[in-house]
Amino acid sequence: MKEKLYHGKIFYGWYIVAAAFVIMAVGWGITFNTASLFINPISEDLGLSRKAINMTFTIRSLCQLVISLFAGLIYTRLKMKNLMKLTSITLALSFFLHAYVKNLGLLYFLTITASVSMVLLGTLPLSIILNNWFHERIGFVIGLAFTGSGLGGMILNSLIGKWIIAYGWRVTYKILGIILFVAIVPCVFFIIKIHPKEIGLTPLGTGESAASSDSDDGGSEKEGMMLSEAMKTIRFWGLCLSLIFISISGLSLMQNISPHLIDVGYSIDFSANIVALSMGALAIGKMLLGYLLDKLGLRKTSFISSFAILFGCIAMLYPKYLLALAVVIAGAGIGTSYYTVANPVIAQRLYGRKDYNSIYGFISAAHSLGGIISPIIIGFLYDLSGSYFSSFKIMVIISVLTIIIFNFVLPREEAQKQ
Repeated sequence: MKEKLYHGKIFYGWYIVAAAFVIMAVGWGITFNTASLFINPISEDLGLSRKAINMTFTIRSLCQLVISLFAGLIYTRLKMKNLMKLTSITLALSFFLHAYVKNLGLLYFLTITASVSMVLLGTLPLSIILNNWFHERIGFVIGLAFTGSGLGGMILNSLIGKWIIAYGWRVTYKILGIILFVAIVPCVFFIIKIHPKEIGLTPLGTGESAASSDSDDGGSEKEGMMLSEAMKTIRFWGLCLSLIFISISGLSLMQNISPHLIDVGYSIDFSANIVALSMGALAIGKMLLGYLLDKLGLRKTSFISSFAILFGCIAMLYPKYLLALAVVIAGAGIGTSYYTVANPVIAQRLYGRKDYNSIYGFISAAHSLGGIISPIIIGFLYDLSGSYFSSFKIMVIISVLTIIIFNFVLPREEAQKQ
């Protein structure tokens, strides 16, 4: 028996995409894509070292790692929608409370609260939900929804740079807390539906209902591999290693644009605008990568992202040249789009829907591990040399290694067909 595909004139899944776009634009855009702007003002105001402030990046990635590793268990034991409702509130509250930080301990605690909230609200559940609603053009759909983080980052970086100068970093955090609450809470409470069957629909791309075989929080279909099976293959571990490497190089590039440019003599406002343009490129990059994943396939798209990061890291060695800054913007945008757009597609296309939640969570954890390692490397080399130049030289080498590993572990496009 067939279920309805449309609820009214527009397939309701597109409303889910719109809600995911807003959550990523405001939530992810603020939590992860504007953090670098606060490094200098917090460090100067509280008298803390760069290394201590940079540890917040490691904390964010560690939270992603832990939550991602246990994603399958979390969404088996707990209702996804209830978690998203709770974390939409705690995310906004944690940012508002950042305004009252007076020591490193409270800064770290609120960073953990915000990061855990955003991970349980962001790419992990949203990719599962989008996979429930769309069984075709998933690369485009995820790219479109997750474009929000880049667009939000672009707009918010520009605004936050001005707000910090005009009002100070504490008032800016209060403003961000209010924005988070007003934008995200209504989307989670009133628009997000975990599965089409909640309103009597079937996923776009299927004619027959799979509702009877799908769970409330992500579903499970018969084709594909279990995580335990994937972990027995060398290719799976090679893939995870490549994801760690591309995460290290890409995040090192994106997260250190602002402090690197300030160190070489650019103003805070100019640096914030370069970061904002990088976020704009990130928005375009996610749309582009979603399209390329559907048209060119995973292997070729992975190479495009890897080379973009490579050229971006090389360009960071020549920050005084405007052409180099243009390459940085394009490289950061296109390259770092890979994590949020490609990881869900990797899980689905290479390993199927059978244990999607667990496999996607595990490869996302690999990305998060790279995020933990990145600021440690950057902080150590910065303390050693007093600049970011040595760090970007190392990132060039890591980018080349990523390309080499991808060449061996990613199957030819015909082998990705399920």
